[in-house]
Amino acid sequence: MLDARSERRGMQVEPHPSRAVPAGENPRAGPWTDDPEAGPGARIEASGLVGFVEIVRGGVILAGDQVDVGSAAVGSSGGL
Repeated sequence: MLDARSERRGMQVEPHPSRAVPAGENPRAGPWTDDPEAGPGARIEASGLVGFVEIVRGGVILAGDQVDVGSAAVGSSGGL
């Protein structure tokens, strides 16, 4: 687990609304933001990073997909 935060990140979210992920990949879990305008192509200031995830079953992640940890829904994908 990581705990990185920034209030003035100025990060540009990738403009693509989807990403193919193969089984076994370990992409970062985040960035996370509470910005209601966050989404593909958006610029966000307040963001955080909590760590990495392991993709157990490959597939496609779409902006807006529900994110679960175990059986608990923890948010949705805002972009990549």
